[in-house]
Amino acid sequence: MTYKVGIIGAGTVVKNMHLPALNGIPNVEIRGIANRNIEKAKILSKWYKIPYVYQNYEELLQTDIDVVHICTPAFTHRNIVMDCAKYKKHILIEKPFCLTTKEAGEMLTEAKKKD
Repeated sequence: MTYKVGIIGAGTVVKNMHLPALNGIPNVEIRGIANRNIEKAKILSKWYKIPYVYQNYEELLQTDIDVVHICTPAFTHRNIVMDCAKYKKHILIEKPFCLTTKEAGEMLTEAKKKD
């Protein structure tokens, strides 16, 4: 089975750690990358041959990806996780997970509801 992965974020950690690591896994196909600064995402898409680039991460979530790597600042995690759950995507999240235990509870509850 090949896992189709989407990346949300295009910062240094994505560039230097996540993308090189994912490219080394045989059954992983990076299908798209989303970032508010679309120029940063376009640069990474060229370097790593990622076919689709989005400025709005919800557009990425509407595609046929299986897994989403959330690599954005912690204060954005809650809303992105809630949207990923809505689209029933598997979620990998950059640390810290979130800012409060209340947010953590909300995120886990929503993910469990969406299986």
